[in-house]
Amino acid sequence: EELFHNAVYPLLVDPTVILYTNQTNASDGYVELVMGIYTKDTIAATMLFGAASPATDRAFLDFNTSEIPSTATITDLNLTVYVSTKQNCLSGVNATSFRNLTYPAANISSDSNLYDYLGNGTVWATRYDFNATFGMMNVSLGSSAQTQLQNQLAQKWFSLAINGTESCSGMGVAVQGALNATEGTPAETLPYLTVTYVADTTAPNVTTVNSPADGATISASV
Repeated sequence: EELFHNAVYPLLVDPTVILYTNQTNASDGYVELVMGIYTKDTIAATMLFGAASPATDRAFLDFNTSEIPSTATITDLNLTVYVSTKQNCLSGVNATSFRNLTYPAANISSDSNLYDYLGNGTVWATRYDFNATFGMMNVSLGSSAQTQLQNQLAQKWFSLAINGTESCSGMGVAVQGALNATEGTPAETLPYLTVTYVADTTAPNVTTVNSPADGATISASV
């Protein structure tokens, strides 16, 4: 009661939510291309990206954002993943890109169409250190990704693709990387999205009660 009477309205709430790909209506996985054959995998313990001749791989993550109010303002957006296999192109650049998806990867039934889709989105962020070490890596997805999430809050989903280096000139080694997926272990290495937002709330209705008579019935809306 004291909080509401002394608050300055509109009341601003600045929460952070963490979303996982093992939640309802969420998923992760990758599509692999080997000699013209496309294969999607959503049950492996890792998501592959990059290349290991003759294969190339592209990963995806679909998140359920229903716990974020549709009227929220997104202020920060970060992806955290666990690098379990490093890219190792020694003669070139190990670039890991995080790309925009305009609809959930789970909506595409054709593996070949999904593979193409995962490589065509606008690049939100690029990291060059996914070959440096194993372990948890945090990626700031930037303002364009924030805007994307903001614009589709009413649709209750957010998706992105992860692409790695798919060629390494003069080297016969793999440049394939791997990230722990929903089915991986331990649980603290699963991928997750951290969303910070501001939500506006309106002042509650307040009813003043002054010494009601014994046995009186009081009605109020809150």
